[in-house]
Amino acid sequence: MSSRTETFYDVMRRQGISRRSFLKFCGLTSAALGLGAAWAPRIAQALETQPRIPVVWLHGLECTCCTESFIRSAHPLVKDVVLSMISLDYDDTIMAGD
Repeated sequence: MSSRTETFYDVMRRQGISRRSFLKFCGLTSAALGLGAAWAPRIAQALETQPRIPVVWLHGLECTCCTESFIRSAHPLVKDVVLSMISLDYDDTIMAGD
C-alpha cells in the first residue's frame, strides 16, 4: 500500500476524466493564465506530481460570512471543493468537533 499523497490528477482520474481531457484542461489553464501553450506540459506535470493544495482557513476579524457564502455556493459545490480540489486541513466553522 502506497503512502503517496493524492494529487489533483488522481482526483480527476477517479472522477472519470480521460488523459486527453486532462491535457486539454492544462492547455486551457495555461491560456487562461496568459502563459502560452509552452506552459501546458509544466502545468500537467505539476498537477500529476504535487499533492493537492493544503488549506488552513482561519477567521480573523470576519464573522464567518465568507464561509457561509462558500457553503451556499452552487458552482462549484462545496463538497466538490473540500473533498476533491483542496486538502482542507482546518476550518473552525465547518470542522467537526472531537
